[in-house]
Amino acid sequence: MSTLILPMLFLALFCAAEGQLFGPSPQGSGPCADTNALCPRWALEGECYHNRGYMAVYCPKSCDQCNVFDPICRDHDIQCAAWADKGECTRNKKFMSKTCAKSCSVCLPARGNHYNLQ
Repeated sequence: MSTLILPMLFLALFCAAEGQLFGPSPQGSGPCADTNALCPRWALEGECYHNRGYMAVYCPKSCDQCNVFDPICRDHDIQCAAWADKGECTRNKKFMSKTCAKSCSVCLPARGNHYNLQ
């Protein structure tokens, strides 16, 4: 199985075991709020990294994604490509994911938009 399918399979089994469904639940409101009551737990278990697409949409607060929304996947500095080639996407992950999302390949489609992910 691909690395993307395994986290989704894990969440599907976990949600079924917990009696939860994928998608919004009553928790949270507003533009940056978790929409599933299990988001904080999943974030602690590493799902913000392993299941980025789902977590960016349904658990942005728990994954610390509230201030990194950018409707267009782009770099915000002309040196991004050079920095990425030198390994800065890994060494300086927080800065690079916000400033050089395109060069670091951290934009994933979600609800018709792109979210810059850490």
